[in-house]
Amino acid sequence: MNKIDELKLRMSQSPQKPSVIAVTEVNANNLRYEISPCQLSMDDYATPIYKPSGRGMCIYIADHLDLVKTTLTRFRTEVTIALSAKDKLCISCFYRSPSNTVNDNPEFITDLRTSLQPCPSHHLIIVDFNPPNIQN
Repeated sequence: MNKIDELKLRMSQSPQKPSVIAVTEVNANNLRYEISPCQLSMDDYATPIYKPSGRGMCIYIADHLDLVKTTLTRFRTEVTIALSAKDKLCISCFYRSPSNTVNDNPEFITDLRTSLQPCPSHHLIIVDFNPPNIQN
């Protein structure tokens, strides 16, 4: 069972559904074929915003939300949702692979800074940094 299968199972058993779900490492380490967005679909959620390269990231947005903008970069999957006429919520999901090296850090930091400018009225940042040299 992969993360998405587990997520679908948990969501089918949950009486309350979250409005937004962010998932990193969507693709298995040994994935031989690219996952299509239809394999990721879930009832009551718009087609997920999916970045297929590497381990993959996706963000699920409940059907009732007003999706304004999406951004996909090497390290980030991001959505902006209209909360009202003036308020917006930006949700940035970052993933840094354990195989990334110190040479990748400047691009990662630049991407993180870019996501903060210009800042909407509300911003949620979700990170899976996988810093090197951390022991379990």
